[in-house]
Amino acid sequence: MSGITYDERCKKCGRMYHCGAGATYPFDENGICTSCRINAQSEPSFEEWSQKFLEERRQKDEAYRKAEERRKKEEEKKFSNRLKKAIKILLGDDAN
Repeated sequence: MSGITYDERCKKCGRMYHCGAGATYPFDENGICTSCRINAQSEPSFEEWSQKFLEERRQKDEAYRKAEERRKKEEEKKFSNRLKKAIKILLGDDAN
């Protein structure tokens, strides 16, 4: 245990080595409890997290761009159809 006393706290979360209920949380040589060490191992590194975030952001941007393109095409198609109808009416070719 290398110099750690029972009343010492974890440097990361503040948990005491001995909680009083009989449970102990062994500390490493840096004064970090076992629970914090396990949690730190399961968390992704900043590089992994940032890569994942950037990939998700790129996918969202791509989906938004495609939706905007679809919306513009639909608007152009509606405008074109209305224009064709107006031309037919003006020229007297109202077949409908």
